[in-house]
Amino acid sequence: MRTLNILLSIIAFGNSYAQTIDSALLEHKQIVYSISNNCYDSLEWFELKLINKAVENRINKVIREKMLSYKLDTNTFDIPDLQRICDDRELPKNEKLYLEYNVGFGVTYSRNQIFSCGINLSEYWGGGSRPYHKCSYFNFDLTNGEQFEFHDLILNDSVAVLDSLIILKLKKEESLRQVDESYYNIFRNQLKEVRFWIDGLGITLRFEGMSNEFFDQRWLLSELKPFVKKDGAMKKVYEKTN
Repeated sequence: MRTLNILLSIIAFGNSYAQTIDSALLEHKQIVYSISNNCYDSLEWFELKLINKAVENRINKVIREKMLSYKLDTNTFDIPDLQRICDDRELPKNEKLYLEYNVGFGVTYSRNQIFSCGINLSEYWGGGSRPYHKCSYFNFDLTNGEQFEFHDLILNDSVAVLDSLIILKLKKEESLRQVDESYYNIFRNQLKEVRFWIDGLGITLRFEGMSNEFFDQRWLLSELKPFVKKDGAMKKVYEKTN
């Protein structure tokens, strides 16, 4: 049995493996699926183990369905090409059809009734100029299984102010100083459902540019505190940091 040249990374941060009063146990999951004759790929991720099974099932269903959507789509390739990728693994790079397909699942926060995780894909065909990237991030309230967006955390009368500060901060990025205002409009349009993840010290926002490049912006909990709802999903996070 041959395995496709696919690299896989699983990352768990903080004390995500340790179940305390306000954290969740994680259960390792894996699927192996066929690419072509005698050639396989696998995906690995974590699902939650909670006392409240309705919440557990609700969250795990979202994660599982999204993770499975990152399977290598054999419908986009010719079967002979896929078979050649598998059969030519031992040949030098310049003599084989070369593919790197990296899928990583990471848990960034699993405490204080919040679960934050993400999936990252990097796909590169030999001879290409650069890899193609794709990502998905999830932030769940463990009390009810609901996903929340970044703006859901922010006071209604503070959203516009904070959004302006976020764009201003992007304009100070060295790699974005030469772009025109239309480029920042792309970021403004992403703010309502911006991808983000939480960790023990803050929140990172991820914006996507015109050419599949990502720009991450870091906000410490202390910087966000004036803008965050005091009774929202982040309530316990701030209570623990006081």
